Amino acid sequence: MDSFDFDDLLPDIIPIIAIGAVKQAQEQQQGKGVPRSTGQGGGDYLRELLNCGSDKRIYEVLRMRKSTFGALCINLRKKGLKDTRHLRVEEQVGMFIWTLNYSASSRAVAERFQHSKETVGRLVLLFY
Repeated sequence: MDSFDFDDLLPDIIPIIAIGAVKQAQEQQQGKGVPRSTGQGGGDYLRELLNCGSDKRIYEVLRMRKSTFGALCINLRKKGLKDTRHLRVEEQVGMFIWTLNYSASSRAVAERFQHSKETVGRLVLLFY
């Protein structure tokens, strides 16, 4: 009986495993409604939404009017919420509201707003 030589098969197996892993990740994302990256950072996304979005679109995303969102951000600034090096108050509030509105996971928020899961986790703790 010949012995099985795994090393001979390795170059053929690696691409199959990689393709399967990519396909599985794509299926999981599609099944869970995880947004795909637009390449647009969270700050840019919110600025585009608030400056160019229709009143209806703003309400659909934030579940509040633009003026209410602005007033909320101002009030939270007065209460002590501050801009960080990478996140303005508006983006922090927008991320939190987006999380609540869509019951989004930290992974989905990190993907949508183009921040690390660690940053999202700290933000969630700040608001809760």
